[in-house]
Amino acid sequence: MNFLQQLQQDFGDITFVKGRANSWSPQAKEIHYSRPISKYSLLHELGHALEGHVTYKLDIQLLKLEADAWQKASEIAGRYGLEIPQKYINDCMDTYKDWLLARSKCPDCGLVGLQSPKTLAYSCCNCPLHWSVPLETRCLVRRIRKNG
Repeated sequence: MNFLQQLQQDFGDITFVKGRANSWSPQAKEIHYSRPISKYSLLHELGHALEGHVTYKLDIQLLKLEADAWQKASEIAGRYGLEIPQKYINDCMDTYKDWLLARSKCPDCGLVGLQSPKTLAYSCCNCPLHWSVPLETRCLVRRIRKNG
């Protein structure tokens, strides 16, 4: 039995579906995986599923969800005789940190701004600029200036 089949058997309430990218779909209770299969990525997406991750509102919350999923993935890995290298986890987490920094950086002065929990727009701590960012996490970072 291969690794994917073993996961399907062990976690029968979750459906594993071949797709273009690795992701967890809470609405469908599906883990989408791409080929070649990455055991670490499968475990990470399973971590999201087992942690009950559904959505996030603020960008910073995504980092917490990702860290929690990696923690759970590391716990699960031991069941299968695997150990996810911390460097691998750190490299993956760095991509989200870079994403967050790019979104939160003021387009005018370059300092980091704060995201409003109400509007989800960012405001600079140094200058009067406000900007919004797309909700999608898998896209190029665009910052759109707003008036006042």
